[in-house]
Amino acid sequence: VIDSIPEDMVRAGIDIATDTENEDIDEIQAAISRLRVWWSLGLLAKWGRLYGGAIAVIQIEGQGIEARHGSSWPPSGRRRARGWAAS
Repeated sequence: VIDSIPEDMVRAGIDIATDTENEDIDEIQAAISRLRVWWSLGLLAKWGRLYGGAIAVIQIEGQGIEARHGSSWPPSGRRRARGWAAS
């Protein structure tokens, strides 16, 4: 029940309509697949339906929390949130 709507939501992905070259679109689609964007958005929607809300944090390389707080984030003694993935 919780999984069916989010799975339907992300199953088909997206169609990108633009005047740019097909190679650029293919590169974007490949990056979306490589980064598992649809799986992550589906998981986010499932958590949101299960717990009444969810949040996604999109990080840009070099702009992450490590850049502001140093490489020891979160501070020692604090529990890491589920799904935390530091590179």
